[in-house]
Amino acid sequence: MADKDRMKKTWTVLFGVAAAIFLVVGGAKVFADREFLEGIQYLSSAILFLVYLSFIKKNQVDPNDSKKPFALGFIFAVVGVNLNIGVWALGILMLLWGLPGKK
Repeated sequence: MADKDRMKKTWTVLFGVAAAIFLVVGGAKVFADREFLEGIQYLSSAILFLVYLSFIKKNQVDPNDSKKPFALGFIFAVVGVNLNIGVWALGILMLLWGLPGKK
């Protein structure tokens, strides 16, 4: 039980920090640098991270579920946003796959 709580806290911090950084960088890219495509990538990633953060806090998403590519999607989304739009899109799709559906 302690491992699940620790994993939940770790993912909560990771998604919160990543969302905050991505919101700042995305806003700067859109409004200051006029790099709209990259800014939209950062902002949409931040919104998805905030959605995941709320689902984790409500216990609707289990970070320990090995059936869904949760961690790999997060890594691809964070690293791919600056590397390649294809890698970023793959990460976003993996994260979307892990969202809870209707029951």
